[in-house]
Amino acid sequence: MRRTVLHRRYSKTVTDSAWIVGLILLLAAPAVLDAQNSYDLTWRRAKRTDGEFTISRVDDSRILPLPTPTPRPSSENASDDTQDVPDEDAPVTPDLHDAATVRKLGEGAPEYFIPDVPHGWNDWENEWFSIAVGFAPIFDATAFTQDAQSLTQVGRQDSRWDIRSGRFNLHGALKFKRPVHYFIGAEYKGLDRSPEDGPFGFTDWWISILISKRIGTLTLGKQKESFTYELVGDSANFPFLERVLTPFFVTRNVGVKLSNPIFHDKMTWAVGWFNDWLVEDETFGESGNSVSARLTGVPIFSKDGSRYLHVAGSYRYSGAQNQTMRFRGRPESNTASNFVDTGEFPARYQNEVAFEALANRDGFSVLSEYVRTFVDTPGTGDPSFDGFYVTGSWVITGEHRPYDRKVGYARRIIPKKRYGAFEVVARYGYVNLNGGALHGGAYNKLFFGLNWWASRQWRISTSYGPTWLDRDGLNGFTQIFTTRFQWVF
Repeated sequence: MRRTVLHRRYSKTVTDSAWIVGLILLLAAPAVLDAQNSYDLTWRRAKRTDGEFTISRVDDSRILPLPTPTPRPSSENASDDTQDVPDEDAPVTPDLHDAATVRKLGEGAPEYFIPDVPHGWNDWENEWFSIAVGFAPIFDATAFTQDAQSLTQVGRQDSRWDIRSGRFNLHGALKFKRPVHYFIGAEYKGLDRSPEDGPFGFTDWWISILISKRIGTLTLGKQKESFTYELVGDSANFPFLERVLTPFFVTRNVGVKLSNPIFHDKMTWAVGWFNDWLVEDETFGESGNSVSARLTGVPIFSKDGSRYLHVAGSYRYSGAQNQTMRFRGRPESNTASNFVDTGEFPARYQNEVAFEALANRDGFSVLSEYVRTFVDTPGTGDPSFDGFYVTGSWVITGEHRPYDRKVGYARRIIPKKRYGAFEVVARYGYVNLNGGALHGGAYNKLFFGLNWWASRQWRISTSYGPTWLDRDGLNGFTQIFTTRFQWVF
């Protein structure tokens, strides 16, 4: 059995690598052909000026007109509260790295007590392409206390340090007439990887292109589905440390997605089809198809971006994998066992609906979501499961999360003071996997946290979370203490 699992993990990593190579070749082919037929260029690395290269050209008479490089917005023209968009022809996708938000303050950023690592050395750009390197190491220290009933339900939970994520990514664009953006992310563990995936693998690999401003952005590859705020948002930048609604979605899937902001960025929509049979060593019939869609709106948005109201709804259809399904989830801790778990059961498909709302007034915000799934099963009574949470946040130092109207969620806090920004957080979460003939359990969870956003890149958090688990006829009580050290570059 262990050999089979290891073989599947190895096969999955190799298949992911093959798909990434294929995407790179697909992207590179037009550029190679253009270079071979139209250009005779020699390159040399020269003194960098604002991230640009000096390029030597041979025989100017043979050179065709090239697209004009997109200038980077200066810090003087960049708003503190809205996300930079590289150029008007750039794709708009929630999966894009939020490096633009991190660099937004530019030269106007204070000298932080914990200094940021400067940018520039990690990105390269010329007339034909751009490439940037990103990192996100995250470390957790978690401690548990349990009563006797909790020990009976889930076993002893070990207190320990954990490398929560060791993320490395490459992202950039090929500057055709219509730019093609790409993103490749590899991780050790990670906020967006399942423990069943093995310790290391490719979390993301996709390309995207803006078809037109009216039609929207097309994204192809391994990416996030468009379902729930917890899934589409920047997982490392939430006020809380871990997701609650994980039983109701997969963090990544292989497929195609079309998305676009509409009505002058007052709304966004996204719809996608997904099936990962090619990377899971399964036939198309064995692997279930998924279709997901999300619609967001911002009926209230102040001129300075400090006050806004976001509302959204999403839908997801998911076919069963090998005619079976399983729902399970941890209580906001990556090192904990699955506190709720239906086990595998025969099923055909599921339909899911989700609703979300985010209200922000200066440093205060309230975020809430509700998800319900309806499962079609041949012999377990067509069960229905649900979950929700309500999160309250107060940034004591006055900053707020800038809302990105291009993608429909809020980005990370940008500290404006030398000693960073301090945020207190409280959340109540509930997950119920009891339905029909299935009894996967239900838990109530509180979360109290303090975040120190020490700079644009550094975050240190500490939290306390009591959890009440109703399962197997018992009511167990567990306390979870977590400290996180995070650097997102």
